[in-house]
Amino acid sequence: MSEHFEDSPGAIQIISDQVKVKYGDWISVKDRLPNFDIEVVTYESDGFYRIGYLMEDPINNSKGNWFGAEGIEFFPSHWMPLPEPPAEES
Repeated sequence: MSEHFEDSPGAIQIISDQVKVKYGDWISVKDRLPNFDIEVVTYESDGFYRIGYLMEDPINNSKGNWFGAEGIEFFPSHWMPLPEPPAEES
């Protein structure tokens, strides 16, 4: 997963605002989950934003487990797709 992303609330809030314009609002983890192993912007109920991914765990949890870029498990309440990378300049 992304090793170069600065996991700061300010940077993630900017990404979140950009993604809302293109994809809409936050998606509750109760309503729908992202595909496994795809990085997304997440929001935890304590107000913390993070880039994370859902990892499949068929033995212990059929819905998977969430991990951040640092490899620590966490429990988001909402998520949204990351924005598309910028177009390459010619």
